Amino acid sequence: MIIPVGPDHPFLGGVVIDDFLHGKSSIGTRLMPTLYSYGSYWGVGELYINDELVSGNRIVHIMVTEDVRDENYRLMIDSELPHQGVHTHLILPNLVATPEGPKEEPVPTMFILPNDMEQPFLHIMFENTELEGIEILE
Repeated sequence: MIIPVGPDHPFLGGVVIDDFLHGKSSIGTRLMPTLYSYGSYWGVGELYINDELVSGNRIVHIMVTEDVRDENYRLMIDSELPHQGVHTHLILPNLVATPEGPKEEPVPTMFILPNDMEQPFLHIMFENTELEGIEILE
């Protein structure tokens, strides 16, 4: 299910193609550089681990973007971006969808941080994503 309107920033109808996100764009966090997105999606999904549903109604954000990390995996700033490469990000924030709106609820990651707390969200990045042209049916 697509989420057309975001609680904290515009979701642009829930699907974005060929636009800029994060940084100075006013869409998403300023903790990331202003990055080019080939396509992005905000919606609601389910989290399965080993074929078992462990969390439903999760807020999900997926984006296919330019590469924003340098050769040492450091997050670059706007002026350093080479505007090349493609990464895919799958993000499950610590939010679930409810009839009253988004509600904070940790993702059951089972990943324990150095402070002995469980990490409450998932951000999985797939490097070296390859994009192929789309053939339009007539």
